[in-house]
Amino acid sequence: AEMQKEASDRVRGFDAAAVRKLRPEITALKPATATTQGAPPPPRTTVNVNTASDVVLSALLPTVPREEITKLVNTRKGHPMKDVAAIATWARNYPTADLTALDVKSSFFLARIRVAQDDVELASEALLQRVQGAPPVIIWRRSRY
Repeated sequence: AEMQKEASDRVRGFDAAAVRKLRPEITALKPATATTQGAPPPPRTTVNVNTASDVVLSALLPTVPREEITKLVNTRKGHPMKDVAAIATWARNYPTADLTALDVKSSFFLARIRVAQDDVELASEALLQRVQGAPPVIIWRRSRY
């Protein structure tokens, strides 16, 4: 999803050049806040190693050579990682790699809809969050004409 300009300026841990490169690959979410007074905030959102682009994985794993990221992306098509232990096994040759932002599941999904009839075309997209035991929640939606 294309990141909105004002959100892209607030991505912590990445310089302006990295944010420009990542902008078409990611969606910036509002910071997590506690839902009940005194409760800890929800955990940070992780990135699904089985679906993230090589650009995103390279940004998250700067100590892993680009060739290894490319191999991972090509291998996971037929053999996705099953759990976080598989991620650790894959990264064992890169002990300085910070794997805390990676997982094998996704909580957020981008849905795109495009309808065309004759000369008229409408498009919309929405960010959905999977909530355990409940239907997905729409985080935001916007028209794309």
